[in-house]
Amino acid sequence: MTNNKTHWKKISNPNYLGSWDIPPGSSYVVTIVSVSQEPVMGLDGKAEQCVVAKISGHKPMILNATNKRAITKALGSPYIEDWEGKRISLHISKIKAFGETVDAIRVSPSPVLLPSLVKTHEKWAAVLAAVAGGMARKDVETKFIVSDSIWEQLKNAK
Repeated sequence: MTNNKTHWKKISNPNYLGSWDIPPGSSYVVTIVSVSQEPVMGLDGKAEQCVVAKISGHKPMILNATNKRAITKALGSPYIEDWEGKRISLHISKIKAFGETVDAIRVSPSPVLLPSLVKTHEKWAAVLAAVAGGMARKDVETKFIVSDSIWEQLKNAK
């Protein structure tokens, strides 16, 4: 079921991934493109230095200490250079903050183990049909490791 409503937080901070971007009860496997420290403008109009992860196919994500620790555990390294090109799983959790319970993006501390998509995989035909119907690579990559050559085969299949 598609929700055609706009969460008020999407208007407040549209430049960064937030809990409102992930449907409740779902999880996303995403690929980290890069991680850096950069100024982020707060709702009060003041810039604050934050650690930001660029995510393939999604808005950037501001990483808090909890999520940095989870990425370190999931990827087996505390070094941001080692995180580039690696996959992590995001989900929504209820947390206590600012005197109330709110939704927050959390990174799973478990490594993401996805099968590689190859022509002999039992789901090949279904993925092929989904891509022909407009499914984006980022969505396929939530379930499979997709090489550039396999992606080209999927896109160019008749």
